[in-house]
Amino acid sequence: MKHTPGNWRADLSRYDRQWRIYEDRPNGGAPIVNDLFHSGDEQKANAHLIAAAPDLFLACRAACDCLSEILEDSDGTEGTSGEMIENPLLTQIRSAIAKAEGNDQEGRRP
Repeated sequence: MKHTPGNWRADLSRYDRQWRIYEDRPNGGAPIVNDLFHSGDEQKANAHLIAAAPDLFLACRAACDCLSEILEDSDGTEGTSGEMIENPLLTQIRSAIAKAEGNDQEGRRP
């Protein structure tokens, strides 16, 4: 799944006072999300969270790679049993990435 590349920005329209998400481009960029239907502070917070999505996605992928590497270097095992330990943080990051890519936790499309 391909998304509109970042950077995105949240802007409050001076015409109708609605928050919109735009591609952050020198020429202004096209709207990515045209209207957010909550009002006031909640709408503003949602707009900024959505605008941060590309950066958050890249940060999650980098964190997943880094944490995976750290766990591999430490053998990913606990004690003498040699049993692989699933890291809850890594599971949470992988789940968020899968959701952002339109997949479930096991990587399947819904």
